[in-house]
Amino acid sequence: MVSALTTFSEHWAGRQRFAHWYRVHGQFTAADQWEVRAEVGPALGHAARDVPVLETHAPGAVVRAAAHRWLLAARQPDEEARALVTQRAVSDPDHHVRRISLILLAERWPDQRTRDLVTTHITPDDTDTDIAISLLAAVWPDERTRDLLTEYATDLGNPLASSVAVHTLPEHWPDQRTRDLLTAHIAVDPEPALQWLAKHWPDQETRDLLTRHATTDPDPVLQLLAEHWPDQETRDLLTHHATTDADVWPRTTALQGLAANWPDQETRDLLTHHATTDPDPWPRTTALQGLAANWPDQETRDLLTHHATTDPGPRTTALRSLATRWPDQETRNLLTHHATTDPDAGIRSVALRQLGLRWPLDEEMRSLLLDRALRDNDADLRLDALRRWVVTGGDETWTVLARRMTDDPAASVREGTAWSLAFGWFADDSAMAVLQTAAREDEDEETRTAMAAALDAADAMRAAHHGPAE
Repeated sequence: MVSALTTFSEHWAGRQRFAHWYRVHGQFTAADQWEVRAEVGPALGHAARDVPVLETHAPGAVVRAAAHRWLLAARQPDEEARALVTQRAVSDPDHHVRRISLILLAERWPDQRTRDLVTTHITPDDTDTDIAISLLAAVWPDERTRDLLTEYATDLGNPLASSVAVHTLPEHWPDQRTRDLLTAHIAVDPEPALQWLAKHWPDQETRDLLTRHATTDPDPVLQLLAEHWPDQETRDLLTHHATTDADVWPRTTALQGLAANWPDQETRDLLTHHATTDPDPWPRTTALQGLAANWPDQETRDLLTHHATTDPGPRTTALRSLATRWPDQETRNLLTHHATTDPDAGIRSVALRQLGLRWPLDEEMRSLLLDRALRDNDADLRLDALRRWVVTGGDETWTVLARRMTDDPAASVREGTAWSLAFGWFADDSAMAVLQTAAREDEDEETRTAMAAALDAADAMRAAHHGPAE
């Protein structure tokens, strides 16, 4: 998504609408959607005025860090810029800013000073150890770095450095010396060692090693055997674990491998059996995923519908699969039912999101979003639905946003709506007057503080956009 957006012209007709979406909703989306939160706004030319404000005032650390990188990358790589980036890499209180500053230093100033600084971050207590090791190998892939990573790989006193070094060495030095190190590392931490051996040395010696570990570490071994040696011997082993293993994870991995490599009737029967009878939700979920991917017919649809309505374990997977494979009115009705009545807030949220992805924002959908924004008993879902509803309407929607900022019983919703109001309607005097009142009168002290910070962001946005129109 980011790479496509960066190709759009500065005169792209949708840029104003996109800017409004990003300010009101996009920057606040779930943390696992970090690309949307952190990169899309700075990627577009129209957002240039927003970026300094986001760097200082965005409530999300990921957004602030990405804006920081965007601004620094736009500067000339002189000593003043280097000093600023170094200061951020060493002492910024924000973890994301420190990491991005380290990356920028290595990209723009790949000399001995930067190398020494990066190396100092590899300590047991430093949360940036992983990025430091990766940068050393990527920017300075010499014998000195290799020796250092080999030392870290065997340092049991620094488990993070050891794990990252084991991952990094075969990527840059896939030779016998590294292979011997990984083989020895199996005794310490078998899963990553076996994974990288299978990836870089998929020969009979590695296969024999994996097979020997199938009884003690079946979960990673079964996945690696299915990926690198998808033959009858592996199929028999996976079938054995799928049908007899008492541990939920080997069963799950075996079913996944069978569905991916042998999508025939025998596998379908086995998946159907586990989807309907397995006592644990993870194998049931994996079986349904395999059935939907390989046999998207009426029989599978009926099975998914059954689990969507009766099985709390794989309900999310069933709803997503139905929305993906059968985006028709029947599925829409089912998703609407779960979005409004499911007792699990997570399921209601998934159903609402699938509706938004698969069906246009018509009046029915807008009404549903507003209903959830006002009536759902989960605060996070109310806030997300409200933001989705607000960005689909006109300028007048801020009044509904403002009412929730003052009336919602959850402090998190009042705070969240304040941030959306500040970034989305910073130029509207009436909206800002309501926000100022709320910042003085909200019953919760932390919420008042957050609202005051949102007001500061609105002032900064107004100052940034004072001048020629975008």
